[in-house]
Amino acid sequence: MTQKGCYRAMNTKMSQITRQEVLVAKRDRYARAGKEHKTKIINELVELFSYHRKAAIRALQLRPVIAAPFVLGRPKEYDPDQLRPPLKAIWLAALQPCGVRLKACLPDWLPAYEADHHRLNADVRQALWQPAALRWTGC
Repeated sequence: MTQKGCYRAMNTKMSQITRQEVLVAKRDRYARAGKEHKTKIINELVELFSYHRKAAIRALQLRPVIAAPFVLGRPKEYDPDQLRPPLKAIWLAALQPCGVRLKACLPDWLPAYEADHHRLNADVRQALWQPAALRWTGC
């Protein structure tokens, strides 16, 4: 049999919400059932939804609980909310140099930024001089 004629069309009269409700009920029964009853449940699902047997088995498996994602990489050594505005303004005014060039031109641009915008507090000024803060160049 060719692949195009292998499967029947799904039952289009059933809404997606109803389909999900039926799957939840069948999934509970499937988790508690023995081998014979699991075969019957799979057969019912194949007949009802026109699924392939393997697709029915996958649909009946319990959904794994998705854990909260963890953050990759080193923890930040700076506060991006405080450093981003002056760093972005300097980066744009300097015509968007790469990180190495931004680091080299920052001593020239910091006094001009403070004269044009506002005086930076000591913590932000010190953080901008540190190399860890200069790794971030994307805006």
